[in-house]
Amino acid sequence: MMIAWNTGFAAAFLATILISSSSFFVNAKNYPSAAYPPNSWINEPVFDLSFWDSAGISPILITGTFVCGFHCHAFFRDNCLFAISIFPNNTFEGNSVSNPPPKVVWSANRNIPVKSRATLQLSKNGDLILQDLDGTVVWNTNTAGKFVSGLNLTEDGNLVLYGRNNEKVWQSFEHPIDILVPGQALVSGQKLTANVSTSNSSEGLYSLTLINDKLVAFLDGEVYFGPLKVKTYESEQHKVLYVNGRFGPFVFPSASASQFIQLGSDGRLSAYQLRESNWVQVSDLLVNYTGPCGFSLVCGEYGICSDGRCSCPKAEGNETVVYFSQVSENNTNLGCSENIPVSCKHSDYPRRSLLELKDIDYSNFIPHIENANRKKCKEACLMNCSCKAAIHRQPINSSVGSCFLLSKVSSFKRNADSLLNYASFSYIKVQNPPIDHTISGADRPSKGHIKTILGSTLGPILFMLFVVVAMFFLRRNKTDSKEQRAAPPKRPRLGLTRFSYDYLGTMTENFSVKLGEGGFGAVFYGSLSNSAKIAVKAP
Repeated sequence: MMIAWNTGFAAAFLATILISSSSFFVNAKNYPSAAYPPNSWINEPVFDLSFWDSAGISPILITGTFVCGFHCHAFFRDNCLFAISIFPNNTFEGNSVSNPPPKVVWSANRNIPVKSRATLQLSKNGDLILQDLDGTVVWNTNTAGKFVSGLNLTEDGNLVLYGRNNEKVWQSFEHPIDILVPGQALVSGQKLTANVSTSNSSEGLYSLTLINDKLVAFLDGEVYFGPLKVKTYESEQHKVLYVNGRFGPFVFPSASASQFIQLGSDGRLSAYQLRESNWVQVSDLLVNYTGPCGFSLVCGEYGICSDGRCSCPKAEGNETVVYFSQVSENNTNLGCSENIPVSCKHSDYPRRSLLELKDIDYSNFIPHIENANRKKCKEACLMNCSCKAAIHRQPINSSVGSCFLLSKVSSFKRNADSLLNYASFSYIKVQNPPIDHTISGADRPSKGHIKTILGSTLGPILFMLFVVVAMFFLRRNKTDSKEQRAAPPKRPRLGLTRFSYDYLGTMTENFSVKLGEGGFGAVFYGSLSNSAKIAVKAP
């Protein structure tokens, strides 16, 4: 009876799980696409064994393949974004385990994540407010008093606050992060800002913006791509539209599957599509304009890019001097580090020099000094403590040109374009190394090699030293033997008096009175010339 009850209980429990699971697939599509003020939502898990739990998402609005809500780590909810993400359109049609996680395409608080039980409030006066657990206002739309009548997530993934006449009061499309989705435009004055890394969604150093009718990409404020003139829509407001597999001059495969454009943490602008349950890069949009080495940090700081391969600067003609080493031998695109940091002390000025890189150019060039020859450019860098490198460009058949002084060094690239109308010379400021830094890693002997060298060198020297010392002591012993047979000399050494064997024989009457015997020989009675009594141990 007990077994039957347990079996029935297990069956009922399993049925409950299956019903809960199956009900999720039904109820998942019943999340609303719109909300109305006043309203509020709390960042807490769904707890229904659903796809959202595994993805760390607490949905608020869902439309088509877009979901708006709190996006957290699946297990730790203390690092959460209020965000919009795109998910595969077959997520609820079968085994969702094989589907990729939703891809965040917009977030309100990428730089300031919130904790569990943070709240989102659509206030009565029309403001959308994100507050952390302690009540701190992290983000809001600043739309209070603008007669907001509702919040809507559109079919193309745009989160919109709309007014009484359905006009757009505020929309997420006007505040892009690092991604554009089909139907979205980049408007003049707006910019995409890349993440710090693939695991850190905070704002990084790369950005892409539309300035009037030109696309320009920056690395920490310095141009690394563009300006590229593009065709824009609406003469009163320039904008580049992403639609039908085209973004301005960039064309890539168009498909019915989910897709997006992203400015990556490496500065590349790439198009992605969903293929076989994975987000796949289908196009590198800038590479046709820049080449594989045209990105500022393609090979990291101080790295040199040649046909997409990375290396470190070397002293031409003096391979034993190594100024730079790879940050990681396995990941050469992480850049190079100085073996000896450059010192700005006045006393170290004679040790500073410039390492010339032949046929090497720089991705970005901003003239600081005009009508300068190479000598003037090099001197300007050497005398400027903040200058890390100097780039000199001069027209063909000219001895003067422009000089660019770098306070921060990105990647260099090998100049393989024979069609350029200028000659480029790159110089990196280095600290002249002491002797122990002048042996390259490849040529530096191993510990075993050093032991072999020391053994083969010091062995003969030590042997000769041993022979000399031995001869010295042999000669000294012979001298001492002769002295022992002479009159008893008294040479003080360390406060002691030395007596000859013959003298001691006389003092002990030829060792005639034996006092005793120990482990080291017999002890005899004696008397010195001054009548002092002595005991003499004889072997």
